[in-house]
Amino acid sequence: MEYNESKTIQSTPPESYEAPTSTPTARPTLTETQTKIITIEEILDDYRQNHVYMSDNIFDCDNMAQDVWNIFKAKGINSKLVLGNVDHFGPLTLDDCNHVWLLVEVLPNEWLAVETTGGFVVYKEDNDKYYEGYYFSNPKNYREFVDLYEDYTYQYADYKNEWEYYNQLVKIYNNANYYEQIQLKGALDVTKNNLEIKERRFSETLIKIETILEYG
Repeated sequence: MEYNESKTIQSTPPESYEAPTSTPTARPTLTETQTKIITIEEILDDYRQNHVYMSDNIFDCDNMAQDVWNIFKAKGINSKLVLGNVDHFGPLTLDDCNHVWLLVEVLPNEWLAVETTGGFVVYKEDNDKYYEGYYFSNPKNYREFVDLYEDYTYQYADYKNEWEYYNQLVKIYNNANYYEQIQLKGALDVTKNNLEIKERRFSETLIKIETILEYG
């Protein structure tokens, strides 16, 4: 069989394409605040995946807030603990407080609330109660406050009991005759002295608490 040149497959050159003249759209540059928030959210997400919130004082909100405070500190991020109540309306007192979280400094004197039990940030427009409360610059000051407040609660209750007992003695003394008053006088003086000691004790503790709350 003869090779027929007319039956050969003729290759055709590929079409040529010009390179695009437009450049890819540049990504927007993040602000310092946006970059800081992204870092904060990454830390929170990592912490949330490795810790479980338990409300029975085994691993509760203040432990978690102190944990995350330490992580932020290691990363060079400034934060402070907040003791408050995110569901409370009206003037806040220590008796109203039931929760602890963090405020994180994203810019000088600009703070963002962080809910450490859930691992998310809270903006002021979403819940401004996260931006109200009693502030502590570090876990040491917070723990000192907790210890003092427990002491104060006990000392004040002890003082109230002594005060009621003293008032009962005063009533008995005032209704007693002369000879009975002579017998009661010693007990009345001792009780009054105890009352003054206990009042001084809880008053001194209260001053320490107020100092911590003032300076954080």
